[in-house]
Amino acid sequence: MQHRYQVGILGRTGDAAAGFVATLQKRFADLGLPADALSVLDETSIGARDRRAAFVAVFFGHPGATDAAHPVLKDLVADSVVIFPVVDDLARFTADIPAALHAYNGLATDPADPGAERLAGLVLEALRLLRASRRLFVSYKRSEARGAAIQVYETMDARTFDTFLDTHSIKPGEPFQDELWHRLADTDVMILLDTPGFRESRWTREELARANATNLQILQVLWPRPPIPAAAEEMQREVEKQAAFSRFLQLGPDDFETAQMVGPEARLRDATLERIAVAAESLRARALAARNAYLVDTFCKRARAQKLAPVVQSRLIALARPDGPPLTVVPAVGVPDARLYQQISEEFPPSGGGEPPPLWLLYDERGIRDAWLAHLAFLSRHVPIRAVPVIDSDAALREI
Repeated sequence: MQHRYQVGILGRTGDAAAGFVATLQKRFADLGLPADALSVLDETSIGARDRRAAFVAVFFGHPGATDAAHPVLKDLVADSVVIFPVVDDLARFTADIPAALHAYNGLATDPADPGAERLAGLVLEALRLLRASRRLFVSYKRSEARGAAIQVYETMDARTFDTFLDTHSIKPGEPFQDELWHRLADTDVMILLDTPGFRESRWTREELARANATNLQILQVLWPRPPIPAAAEEMQREVEKQAAFSRFLQLGPDDFETAQMVGPEARLRDATLERIAVAAESLRARALAARNAYLVDTFCKRARAQKLAPVVQSRLIALARPDGPPLTVVPAVGVPDARLYQQISEEFPPSGGGEPPPLWLLYDERGIRDAWLAHLAFLSRHVPIRAVPVIDSDAALREI
């Protein structure tokens, strides 16, 4: 098989590089990609890479790193390749990274992230296998976890995530619940702060139900709980069965700064916040795969019901038409915007200066605000790409 994605490893080899490669291979598996879709190149083989395939490089810094010791960097910089410089300490960036990369923003290794989940996520974004929008949603009960929720928000913000927290992310004057569901529709991972009274709130139960229904990945951060009666424990198990938790983190008393573990002032330790961040990062690839699979499977079933023959090609769906060229359907996870229209237009330009190819943008409309749906309809009227909601795709398919 021809490798579709290539990652170059430069600089220091060792545990950091090996851990990163192992994590990257796991995320490729989460995305449903075959192992041989990824080729990992060392410094001696980068020059012979396939220039038709996507390529990203990572430079692991080391003391005394120079341009002369790594001559391949000159060509990579000239080719505008995305390169991630990685160091143990950002204070030593200029000492441990060659001068050719000094203008690049660096990333520090993190003892709490030995598998380099954050770096793997950034590389997958650069390869266009993950969305560049890094969106999370924090679900919590205000009376029990407001302080901890703000801590999680700040921790993920420092990792360049666009994190939704109801007290920080909704402007005054906006319809609160509509905006909350809209942001949940554009989220890949929910961090659920599962305090003892979390499910007593109608709104937190609804958030969890919507996350399950829309194939989000859920990181359940479970607070310590006192012993409960057997009947209540059985009821809790039934609730757990209905929730598609993707990953589970059990907290203990040592994860809190003080003996207070519940209430607005309860605070998590920094090391615990880092564990939560790394776990959330690790779920992004699985989230994309699950939401993309829902779009593809639902659309293909509806197309076959109308005696059409959709063909899934990598991340696209090709659909033959009785007259004219085949239709290309691009599944879009989350809430589509004008930048996505531009990206699709650039990936599928008109051939020979003629008419643009027929293109559909397929999306899940559940939870998206009416004003945004009107925006997508406006774009479809002025851009040669038609936005098609997957649930209502039957009507569009009947027009073929």
